[in-house]
Amino acid sequence: MEDREARRLIETYADMILRISTHYLKSSFDAEDICQTVLIKYITSKVEFASPTHEKAWIARTTINC
Repeated sequence: MEDREARRLIETYADMILRISTHYLKSSFDAEDICQTVLIKYITSKVEFASPTHEKAWIARTTINC
């Protein structure tokens, strides 16, 4: 994965991941750990999405599962 793609993921989804994680965990420190975990899972997976909506749904579901 290119640096540009990694930056896109962070800029696009980090806030959403942090909001979901903080809502579930009630801890900003744990939410930051979850954010890192989800982004690493995405970067290391070979998942391809049909649309940006599917990508967003995958990230949201992965965040909730973590």
